[in-house]
Amino acid sequence: LGTIMIGRNADGNDAAARVYGGEGGPPEATVLGRGSRTGAANAAAVNALMQRSWDFEACGAEDSQRRLHPAHVSGSTFPTALAVGERTHASGADLLRALTLGDDLATRITVASGFNLAIGTDNTGISNGIGCVATAGALMGLNAQQLVDAFGLVLNQLSGTIENIFDGAMAFKLPQAMSARNAINSVDLAVGGFSGPKDPLGGRYGFFSIFGGSSNQDTLLEDLGKVFYGDKVIKPWSCCRIVQGPVEAATVIRKEIDLDGIQEIRIVAPPSVLNGFTAVPFIHGESTPVSAIFNLSLCVVLALEFGEVRPEYITEEVLGSPRIRALHGKVRLVNSESGGISAGSGPTPIRVDVEMKDSRVLSRSTPVALGDIYANPLSSEQLLDKYYRNMEHGGVDRRIADEARQMVEALESVDDVRLLADVLSGPFNE
Repeated sequence: LGTIMIGRNADGNDAAARVYGGEGGPPEATVLGRGSRTGAANAAAVNALMQRSWDFEACGAEDSQRRLHPAHVSGSTFPTALAVGERTHASGADLLRALTLGDDLATRITVASGFNLAIGTDNTGISNGIGCVATAGALMGLNAQQLVDAFGLVLNQLSGTIENIFDGAMAFKLPQAMSARNAINSVDLAVGGFSGPKDPLGGRYGFFSIFGGSSNQDTLLEDLGKVFYGDKVIKPWSCCRIVQGPVEAATVIRKEIDLDGIQEIRIVAPPSVLNGFTAVPFIHGESTPVSAIFNLSLCVVLALEFGEVRPEYITEEVLGSPRIRALHGKVRLVNSESGGISAGSGPTPIRVDVEMKDSRVLSRSTPVALGDIYANPLSSEQLLDKYYRNMEHGGVDRRIADEARQMVEALESVDDVRLLADVLSGPFNE
């Protein structure tokens, strides 16, 4: 909820809200923070767009070994569950059950497909669509055949390209949002008797044939129904997970130096990182906010200056300041000539070396960045701090944020999730 609200006024979201909100249909679900209701599919799309806007939502699909796979599962399944939950007047317990099932399936699909960022597709528009069908289908009470049809129908609507991020385009939000929207539409079509392919996952040209270049489908059924998987990283900073290790390293280094004494900042990374979207040059005055949150060198600079990376600093005023431009001009990317990012391994640690004018060199790297729920979790205090700051940035009064938090903490006793959506319906202050 916090990562949705902080994205309420992000670039492009007003246009999306006008388009999807203007498509008509029954007022089934709430577009959070905007004081409007629309069809469940469109409400889920807009809420997912807002949630994706600052790359601040949970990420990192886990497998049975607790390894990380590139994913942002709940950024699609949660908006789906909330919108369909409103439509069906689901209870909080129903919502949790649907999220558990949808997150688990999307995570299993991600792991089994062997998804890798180097492929060029965007997993938020692929595996998420399958998971969102499970989420919506559970809330809608679909039978087995209807679910198979819905999976087959959404298979025809899966898409997404990492090219969006290379170009710093607002379109990077669309795959995550379209997974939610298209899944709900697919469920509705299946309920109406619209049929899909008979084997949408394992068919000759099913999901794994199309999207599973290095798939291991044996993992798909491992402890199915006994162990439930999902995103395993709750981000402390609003930037790409690949850069959060060096960001954390920078937050440690800044405590030991005077920033005015920096001679050079070297970021030592493997070739797979230097050839990827986080190493695209950030051009002040031309690059976009989207470019900023995915940019390795700029995020390290922001961490050195502010001790964190948040939307409050992704502004023309801050990024264009002489201070940030000067620090950014001192950054040099260095090839470590080893390691890389592969499915299951997570990113190779990226080292930050800060050379001072007095010739001292401070070096830090973080094997597992803050936010991993197993290896380096956020504390309860840090989680709540993130939540309340996000709400405040989204214009939500502390009293309303408290009310939403209390309802979530007692979600299993909530009779109708529409009550939760009503609390955050808005509109709120800019």
